[in-house]
Amino acid sequence: MSFKTGFIAFTLGLILVSEAAVVMAQKVVTGGSTLPHGLYNDILPIGPDFSYTGKNSVTGKTAVLTNNGSLFSVLPSQDFSHRSVVIAASDVVITPIEELTYSLAHNPSVGYPPIPAVANWGPVLQMPSVGTSVTIPFNKNTTAGTAQALNFRGTLSNSLPDFGDLCGVFSGRISDWSQIAGSNRVGPITVLYREEGSGTSALLGNFLNAACAAEASPSNLKGGMWTVDQPNFAQQFNDDTVPYRGARFISVKGSSGMRDAVFADQGRIGYVGPDVIPTSDLADATKFALLRGFSPTAANTQLAIAAAPVPNDANANTRSAWLPNFGVPFNGYAIAGFTSWVVSQCFTGTDTNDTVATMTTFLNDLYDGDFDATITADNFVPLSIEWKNAVKSTFLSNTSGRGMNIANSTVCNGIGKPLQ
Repeated sequence: MSFKTGFIAFTLGLILVSEAAVVMAQKVVTGGSTLPHGLYNDILPIGPDFSYTGKNSVTGKTAVLTNNGSLFSVLPSQDFSHRSVVIAASDVVITPIEELTYSLAHNPSVGYPPIPAVANWGPVLQMPSVGTSVTIPFNKNTTAGTAQALNFRGTLSNSLPDFGDLCGVFSGRISDWSQIAGSNRVGPITVLYREEGSGTSALLGNFLNAACAAEASPSNLKGGMWTVDQPNFAQQFNDDTVPYRGARFISVKGSSGMRDAVFADQGRIGYVGPDVIPTSDLADATKFALLRGFSPTAANTQLAIAAAPVPNDANANTRSAWLPNFGVPFNGYAIAGFTSWVVSQCFTGTDTNDTVATMTTFLNDLYDGDFDATITADNFVPLSIEWKNAVKSTFLSNTSGRGMNIANSTVCNGIGKPLQ
C-alpha cells in the first residue's frame, strides 16, 4: 500500500470513528420539517448536543407521538432507533385523530380505557417557533421572451392575474398560462407539489381554502374546495390523486427539491418556504410571485402574522390557539403561518444523555430572543415579545399557572416518556 493510499484510508477511518462518536454523544435526537431545516442547522448546537434530520412535518409529529428515533436515521452510522424523541419540528397541527390515537395508547383521560402506568407518557405539547411565508416560485417568460413580474391580486379581475387564477392553477382548472388574463404568458403550466406529507402543503392549502370560492362541478378537488391542515397535497383531490387531464403535475421531495425543480424548466410553478431562497430573490417578482402586491419577505410576513391574538386562559389548552390558521391575512404577504415544535411534557427514567435539560436550554434561548437576528437572516420572523412571553409562561416556566409546562411536577407525577 502506498503512503498516499494508506494515509487516505487512515483519515477515512478517523472520520468514521469521529462520526460514530458524535452520534453516540448527541443529547437530543430531532428532525422533521424541511421548511426551517436551514434555520435549525444555524441555531441548534448541531453535533454533540443535537442532531436534526430534515424529513417532513408529518414525520416530525409521528416521531414524538411514537417515540421512534429510527425515523431520523439516515446512514448506518446514524442509527437512532435506540433513542427517545422528545422534540421535533412540524408546520402542521396535531390532528384530532392523532390526538385520539396517542391518548388511547399513552395519555388516557376520563372515559378512556386504563393502560399500564409504564405506557402513560403524559401530554404532548405544541408551541410556535417562528413565523414563515410560503413563497410561489415560478419560471415562465412573457410572450416577448423576457422575465416579468407576476402579481396575483386579492380582488378578482377579468383582465389581471388574481387569487382566483392562483386557485385554478393549483387545482388544475387552469392548465395554460394564456388562461391567466394579463399574465402576458402562453404555454402549458406544470405544477410542482410536495410528494411527502408537508407542512408547506398544509399552509398553502389553508390559504387556498380561504381565498378560493367553491369550484363549480365537476371539480378536481374533494367537495370542490381545498381542505385545511392537509399536509398531503395529492389528498386534496378526488381519489387522492392529482389531476391527469389538462394540467401537468409533478411531485418533488423536500424544500430544496422544490426550489431546484421549479427553476429547471420553463412553465413551472410551485410553492416553498423562504429558508432555501436567497434573501435578495424573495423581492424578485420575476421569480417569486407577488400576492396583493406584497413579496414574501420577512417584513411582509411580519405584517401578515402581527394580528394573530396571543392565547389566553380561555383557549390556551387548544392547539389551534397556538398554531392558528391564518387563512388570508388582513395585511402583508398572503400565505403565512407558524412552524412549531412538538414536545413531550413528561419523562421517566434516568436522563443519562442530559436530553431534557439540553432541550429546555435551547427553547429558553429561542424564546428569550437569542436567535432573532439569525431567524431574520434566514427569512423567517421571530415571534413578538407578547407571543414569546406567552410561550415561556405556559410551556417553560408555568408562571401562567396552566400546568402545561415541560416536566410539570403535578401533571407528570409518576408518568412520562421513557428516556433513552
